[in-house]
Amino acid sequence: MHRQPVRIVFSDLDGTLVHYAPELDSVATIRSEDHSDGTVVVQYREGGEEVPCVQLPSRTQNTGYLSCRSVELIGRIRRQYHLPFVLLSGSRSSTFFRRLPRLPEVDAFGIESGGRLFYRDADGDADAGVYIEDRAWAETLAPVAGLDWTARQRFPPSCTAPLSQRPGRLWRLAESLEREGWRIDAHDFFTAFRMSVSSTAEELTSRFQHEVQPRLAEYDAQTAYNLAKADVFPVLAGKRRAAQHFLRRFQAKPAHAAALFDDDNDLAFATLCGHAYVPTVTHPSVEVALAQHPHWRRSTRPGPLGTEQALEWLLQDIGELVEV
Repeated sequence: MHRQPVRIVFSDLDGTLVHYAPELDSVATIRSEDHSDGTVVVQYREGGEEVPCVQLPSRTQNTGYLSCRSVELIGRIRRQYHLPFVLLSGSRSSTFFRRLPRLPEVDAFGIESGGRLFYRDADGDADAGVYIEDRAWAETLAPVAGLDWTARQRFPPSCTAPLSQRPGRLWRLAESLEREGWRIDAHDFFTAFRMSVSSTAEELTSRFQHEVQPRLAEYDAQTAYNLAKADVFPVLAGKRRAAQHFLRRFQAKPAHAAALFDDDNDLAFATLCGHAYVPTVTHPSVEVALAQHPHWRRSTRPGPLGTEQALEWLLQDIGELVEV
């Protein structure tokens, strides 16, 4: 097949760029040494490679680890080839913004499964990491998810209001599910909520599919699995719609987009892109999709080394496909 040049890169965060102890325990050890920059070393048991990593905090998971070389490779994509690099994450607002100073510099990002979109401040200091929220996007979602602009502008953004005090159909759905005994995590989410539905617990997953999913359309909501939980968010949001919005903003075509991803909730935007790289696989649906898309490239190493491998492949493809 004819491969198009890469004009924009989309990347998931957790499980793709950032890795966690449960994933790493079987393949590596984490050495906490006295580094002045706060980094640690992930040492692989097979091969013995030592990978310096940035530590990233999380509210509900273990500490995340982001390879320093991955940060460097993302910087090369942006500086050497002047390509927009966009993060698409299911992260809650407070977690993402606490991590932001340690994340690689990017041109834009979408969080809460595409419910909130941000762009680098073109008029500010390019190295200051200042991002501005897309207010028009937020207002589009307001009938479903509400719009508390004051709370959104806190740092880190904080949304702790009870479900009953949040305007929008999404929160009426969350209230209804909570009354039925489902565990709802809406802490510091503005446009989504998370449900404890393990994708490996067959009985619970079946109950979710039969009791919850058929009701989503009534509330203009949709769902996707994210790290073995179910994220529920507006139909007008989602990673695919966010990616389409960013494509228009950066004047790029889907065939010229590259995706890095690992999970079920990433497939919506990954199948939109002409290039795809899979550092790790965290949901069976991704295995199925890999079999259906033989041009997708899957890393041969786990954890941070797999991410570095995927980014190196991407850089190689970008260089080879540059139009003369």
